[in-house]
Order: sequence, then structure tokens, then C-alpha cells
Amino acid sequence: DTAAAFLLFPLTAPEFEKRFSPENFYAIQTRLSELDEEETENFSQEIEETDPVELRNDRFLRICDAFFRYLLPRTGFFVHEFIASLNEAQLSDFCRDNALPQVILHLYALQTVSIADWRASEEMIVEPMGEFELSWCLSQLPEACRAIDSFTVEKTDPPFSFAVTEADRKRQIRMSDFRIEVTR
Repeated sequence: DTAAAFLLFPLTAPEFEKRFSPENFYAIQTRLSELDEEETENFSQEIEETDPVELRNDRFLRICDAFFRYLLPRTGFFVHEFIASLNEAQLSDFCRDNALPQVILHLYALQTVSIADWRASEEMIVEPMGEFELSWCLSQLPEACRAIDSFTVEKTDPPFSFAVTEADRKRQIRMSDFRIEVTR
């Protein structure tokens, strides 16, 4: 008797609620496929507009554009002079995600940037995935911004600092100063 009751016990157990049935999972899937195509297209366009990779690439390009426009009429300057020439909105935008210090440190790591050698190279230029890529930025700049032969970057003393306002928060950035010498 006890063996038969043990074997038949699962038949007396309560059954799961209907929300756990496979039909409900398929029904949800059917409803999703019935969305208007226009709504999904608008959603994908919003995603494309806020793509962080594109935003970072665009920020790096704007930094390079401002830097080269500042560099063109000069034979030499200090980085703190370039930063002082930026308005508050530019400075706030350029320092988001530490982009401006990253660009300056990258240029310092190169020490000499030869635009003439860059033009002569047949390097394939691919859009970066959100990191700073000087070659790509140079390819995107107007030809007038590249009207120099080369420039060198040397570290100088003392360091300098500047303040950036981001979303009602003021941040102090302290970094080494660099001397930029332009060769035409």
C-alpha cells in the first residue's frame, strides 16, 4: 500500500499555474513581433545618436581641431596657453572622460608628430572604437589645419592646474606643462 501511494503521489500534486506554460512564452514572442516597424526604427536611431564610441571619437576630433587651429599661426607655445584659450563650454566638453589630458599625454609620448611623414605613409586608417587615434583625427581634419611639417612636444616645469565644471561639480585637473615647437 505504501509503495503504491508513493508512486501515485506526483499525480495528486498541485499543477503549475498557467503562466509557466510554454504557450505563454510563445504568446509573448508573438506580441513583440507585432510592433510597428516605425517604432523600432526610431528606437534604433536613438541608440545610434547616443553611441558612446561615436561620442568619444567626435570629442577627440574636436580636441584635435581646436589644438591644430591654435597651433597653425604659432611657432611655439605651452599647453597651458592652449588650455587658457578654450572657453568654459569647450573645456568642460574636452575634459569629459579625461579626453583632453589623454590627447596631450599621447602627443607627449610621440614627442615628434610629423605631418609630412603621415601624408607620405600609405597606412590604412580605420575609425577607432572610442580611443584616441591621431592618424584618424588627422585624416578627418580639414587640409588647412594640417598646413605644417611637424611639431615636437617637450615636458617643462612647473606643472599647472585648471578647473573644469561638470554637472554642478567643479573639478581641478593638475598636469605637467608641455612646450610645443612647430616646424613649417
